Amino acid sequence: PTPRGRRNICGPRGHPAHVVEMDVRFHDLIYIMADHQMLTDALQPMLRKIMKFRRESMDILSRAERSVREHRGLYEAIASGERDKAESLMTYHVENARQSILDACQE
Repeated sequence: PTPRGRRNICGPRGHPAHVVEMDVRFHDLIYIMADHQMLTDALQPMLRKIMKFRRESMDILSRAERSVREHRGLYEAIASGERDKAESLMTYHVENARQSILDACQE
């Protein structure tokens, strides 16, 4: 483990940089599937601005693992057409990410 509870996820596919890359790709797919250009135009610049904090957040093993689980649940809800569940899971994911980024900023 590294200081302040940070540690790398083992293996090249679980390396923090890979986790961040997969996170970005997942979010990009959500924007494409939503087919909502105004949403994409609003979110993309903001996400680029906070990328440093997203990377730091994903360097915390527990957040990276939670994020992967949240993405999996969100994907399953979307794939099965459970719109209300997907919306609830997205809200939960965004709140967790927000808190994680705030925590990373304070360290």
